[in-house]
Amino acid sequence: MQQPPLARAAPTPPHLALSASLPPTPCASSLALGATRRKRGQSVRKALGCILYPCLACLRPQLSTSTHPPADFILFHPLFRRYVKHATLIERCFPPEKSGETTPNSNELSYLIYYAQSKPAKLTKVGAYLSKRIARDTHKSRRPDVLISLRIFGSLLDSCGRDLHFFAKDVLGSLDTVLAANDPELAKAATHAFALFCRSHTGAALAIDRDLRHMYTRLIKTFALYAHPKTDIKDASSTQMAALGLCALQAVAESQATYAAESYYELPRIVRAVVSRITSAPGSGSGAVQAAAAEYQVASVAATDAAPALDAELLASWAWRCLETLVQKSHGQHSRIIISEIFRYLDSQLLWLPTQLCVEIVTAVIGRLQTQDQNMVIVETLAFLTDGTLSSHLYLEVGPKGQNSMLSEIESSGKDADGSMKTANRRACVIRILESMFCRPYVLVGISVMEALNVLVTFLLETVAGEQPVAPDYAVFVSALAAATDPSAAADSSLNQCSGSLADYYHLLAAIGGLATHQYYSCQLADMVGYLISKMSLGDESVSAERRQWLLQALYMVLRCTNGETAGAAQDLSELQACAGASLSLDIFAPLFTLLTSDCWELRAQTADCLVDILRHNCSSYRDSSWPSVWSPALVDAVHRKLEALLASAHDQQPLALRSATYSAAASVLKELLSVRGAEGIQDAIWVVDESAPAQENSSWVSLMAMVWTKVAGVQSNVAFERHVGSASKEAQDSGCWDALVEETCLQSARRIMAIPVNSELLNEQLAASPLSNAADAGVQIRARDIARKFSVKTALEFLGQDSLSQYASTKAEKAKHKKASTDATTLVDRVLCGAGSAAGASSDDDLYSGPAVSALEQINGIRARVSVDWEAQMQQRHDSL
Repeated sequence: MQQPPLARAAPTPPHLALSASLPPTPCASSLALGATRRKRGQSVRKALGCILYPCLACLRPQLSTSTHPPADFILFHPLFRRYVKHATLIERCFPPEKSGETTPNSNELSYLIYYAQSKPAKLTKVGAYLSKRIARDTHKSRRPDVLISLRIFGSLLDSCGRDLHFFAKDVLGSLDTVLAANDPELAKAATHAFALFCRSHTGAALAIDRDLRHMYTRLIKTFALYAHPKTDIKDASSTQMAALGLCALQAVAESQATYAAESYYELPRIVRAVVSRITSAPGSGSGAVQAAAAEYQVASVAATDAAPALDAELLASWAWRCLETLVQKSHGQHSRIIISEIFRYLDSQLLWLPTQLCVEIVTAVIGRLQTQDQNMVIVETLAFLTDGTLSSHLYLEVGPKGQNSMLSEIESSGKDADGSMKTANRRACVIRILESMFCRPYVLVGISVMEALNVLVTFLLETVAGEQPVAPDYAVFVSALAAATDPSAAADSSLNQCSGSLADYYHLLAAIGGLATHQYYSCQLADMVGYLISKMSLGDESVSAERRQWLLQALYMVLRCTNGETAGAAQDLSELQACAGASLSLDIFAPLFTLLTSDCWELRAQTADCLVDILRHNCSSYRDSSWPSVWSPALVDAVHRKLEALLASAHDQQPLALRSATYSAAASVLKELLSVRGAEGIQDAIWVVDESAPAQENSSWVSLMAMVWTKVAGVQSNVAFERHVGSASKEAQDSGCWDALVEETCLQSARRIMAIPVNSELLNEQLAASPLSNAADAGVQIRARDIARKFSVKTALEFLGQDSLSQYASTKAEKAKHKKASTDATTLVDRVLCGAGSAAGASSDDDLYSGPAVSALEQINGIRARVSVDWEAQMQQRHDSL
């Protein structure tokens, strides 16, 4: 019987061929587990797998967060790798071990990318294999292999970014593993890979995948810690790590995921790290950002081996650029998170010092915010001004309440600081921020100018009338006025040299004046003027003169800023009308005339300055010829009676400079009234001069009559009368019967009555040496009185004609009849003037002019609740749900 041929020897199974290459002495746990399974009769392959898996797994802890089982480590052995294509393709990208190369093989890498692009689902296995390879090589300190793996990840991110969701967790887990090694070279490569990840990351899965969000947030926290300045360590490695942290944060700032998802946890960390780096080098301002950005790209340190010379100023400029990128790309609630975190850092860490740096940071932020989001900066700034609803502390750590290390650090720093000093610094800084915002041409969207004015004025009155009332200072007011009317020169203003609470109040006045430059409707200036006048409570005698002086200075600031802004901006009549708005009705500012007879000279002078500016505004505003006729005759009569009372009380005032200043105030107001009313005001002006004529002429009175008659002649176009007044004025100047102060005040629009030095000894001596004084010789007095008679009312009426003479006679008789019928003319006039103001206010805005007094804190809380959503409460609800 023929024997069958011998069967071929079966090929050696892979697991038997592998047994010869296994380590001869596996770990004790592996041997014990393998022996146990062999005794139970299990197959050799299972026993071999049990030995192999623990030996590979015990090389390092399982650091990868991949969902693949740890048994995939068997693929690292070449014998098993040949049966898995993705593992083979990845391993071919690695150069020989002893070559020292840190870049993958280009041809093999190209094929791997082609494989991943052709089959995007395979990216899951590719990412898992690379993640485990990086974890294994990092544990064994194989730096070249780790660098090659990171570069492979970078190429995949660059080419397959749209399929990032297949291997996003593997990338983040690998970067976390590499950064934990604290190796600067590995950190550089990891930062570059993270920048590529951020460029491809859209944030679509952050709200769904909680593990992915946790890993992403942890990496941002790591890079933020790198970017934080370290006061105790200042070596080259720490500077390089800070540069890498800023590059990574810049990549996050440019990523779409930062603004597509609810970045309640990422943004505060980024903002805090960036602002801390900015404040670590106060000498570097936002102006250095463009130069730094042009010379160095943000990821240059991470992408190249040749890093530029790093110093504190360069890192601060990169931080500036990162902050600006965040602000420019943010919108809605993201903008508010950024603003709130900036204020929180200034309040908790810097304690609002240095002031100029804090102002520069906030100004740079609002200048780059979208227009519809700029109101958030204003609301948050006003909240800090009033010590009101400050932005609540964020839960920076995802963990139980009370275990937030960052929050506890902030709270402890606030407790250790001096509360009063911190409050003073905060107030000074916030006021300067408001001044900077309102004095610049930002568009205020979503917040009313009147609401902001109401908060500022209420806060001003609450603070200046506190336990230690503060009196106004005119010299400081002049500096504040210059800063408000010329924002470009505000940095060099002498107001910045002042310190203390008084300087803060005048910076606040400059902010109030800056609000007037934002004209959004035709009656806005009228509303602002009426509101400020209503706050003076002119019918209440218990109100202090200091309170009214502060309000008058605020009113003058508003008027000057409005007139100065519109005069320079308007190109034609229609544009002037749109900028300056409608003319102010006499009903609005008539109550101010009651202050002209006040016992306080400062109050009278500031009132006259405000009235002159209001009337000049009415003259420059567009109006038709019938506009003055709408003024109430009763109000017009009351106004001129107040002017007559002002002049009548000035004749016996001492010193003589005070009398001259009072004449200057009355002459300026009369002159502007004639400009507004035209021919209708001539008879009233003549009556004021006639009724208030002194018993004995003086040089100041001669100058007043010359100014008034010159204006009357110009209004009536009476050339003969104008020539007569000019000739008599020249003669009075030559003879010394002239007061140049009255002439300058009436003719120079920039000359303020408040600036007249009423206590000047030199001015008093000059006025006392007038030929019309009793000290002069009799002959000199006679000649001087002859000159003064040329300005008399009788002479003026002769030049004006018979019609004017008869009309003035009836006007004088009617005014005398009303004055005789009134038992108390002064009280009646004040009642008429104040009643007009209250009526105008009630019809303008009931919420601002009437009703119970509301504190600045309550006002800003109401605005804050209306303007923006309470995102802190929303974030707290999400944190509780986690």
